Amino acid sequence: MKQDFPLFTHNPDLVYLDYANTAPKPQSVISAVCEYYTHYSGNVHRANHDIGSRADHAYEMARMRIAEYLGAERNEIVFQKNTTEAINLVAQSFVAKLIEPGDKILLTGLEHHANLVSWQLLAARTGAELVFSQVDEDGCFDEQHWLKLLISGVRFAAFTAVSNVTGERFPIEQMLAAARGLGVPTLIDAAQLMPHERIDFDKLGADFLVFSGHKVYGPTGVGILIGRYELLNQMDPWIGGGDMIDTVHLSSSTFQEPPLRFEAGTPPIASVIGLGAAIDYLDGHLTETQHAHESCMMQGVLNALNQIEGTRFLGDPTSDARLASFVIEGVHSADLGAYLNEKNVAVRVGKMCAHPLLEQCGIDSAVRASIGLCTDQTDIDKFADALTKAVKRLR
Repeated sequence: MKQDFPLFTHNPDLVYLDYANTAPKPQSVISAVCEYYTHYSGNVHRANHDIGSRADHAYEMARMRIAEYLGAERNEIVFQKNTTEAINLVAQSFVAKLIEPGDKILLTGLEHHANLVSWQLLAARTGAELVFSQVDEDGCFDEQHWLKLLISGVRFAAFTAVSNVTGERFPIEQMLAAARGLGVPTLIDAAQLMPHERIDFDKLGADFLVFSGHKVYGPTGVGILIGRYELLNQMDPWIGGGDMIDTVHLSSSTFQEPPLRFEAGTPPIASVIGLGAAIDYLDGHLTETQHAHESCMMQGVLNALNQIEGTRFLGDPTSDARLASFVIEGVHSADLGAYLNEKNVAVRVGKMCAHPLLEQCGIDSAVRASIGLCTDQTDIDKFADALTKAVKRLR
């Protein structure tokens, strides 16, 4: 599979274990982006010539393809620049209208900053109260505490599907069912779930779901908000400008129906087209065989780490996870990351955009190894060898 990715052709010795940060791009995605720029780089929704028509068709076909893959309707797919912007759109255009001072917004203690700071800003503006389900000392989610908080008068709940620090997959099906039973609207941050698991938005029963294109082997600069159309249709625009309008007068304007209402200005056309190609690629490779392969590779990562005395994991990663964050006694995470980089092993080092979680675990920074479609046994063997040598040198 690595032969499909120019990154590995140009860096044949690279051991890439940073998929949870961003995924490499297959040639099919790169070609789709290049074809737009070289063959029909017109604007969308505003051109009356052939080039613009081709761009418009490719852009909207990408929307249709993404909707089909995700079990959603075409008009439920809103293009944003990333997961972060998509969450902020829901916060400012939907939840802000629901919330009154003292109302509760339920989060977890494992959220990425994108699904935390967005709500902090909203709470500061509206007087809402943020409540958080407990996390144990190892960073594991407490479902029972979350359910207890849910029934205490929560007005909205937002939660990750998979922690970007612990790799824990939340029981989102049960959580969504519980929220629906109480009439509590929900948002799922699926940024870490999408690259590894198929999602059917309609069957899942969420109200909103968000993810980023670059984590599913697509371009940067594009993310997806999926929202139930009846809810999108209740939302006011967050950003005003061209293309999202119906009529404009000096004193007032009217706005298009969703999703265009939320796509002001010239959108990331090339990135959207590339994301359509990435979904095609993912659809062709996200198989049961691939799932089993990734589980095997993940077990290899865990085996390598368990061989090192003094390894502490954040959370309790298993072969079902697709990432593991850890610290090693006597070795600073930054030093370990730098040594691994010298050996062409790419991992993530730092606070993982989850400062509160690391603080609760009593950790200043950690190392994260994450796998993806292209991870193979050679990668695991080189990681294990470099890890062993790093610890011997740095302790």
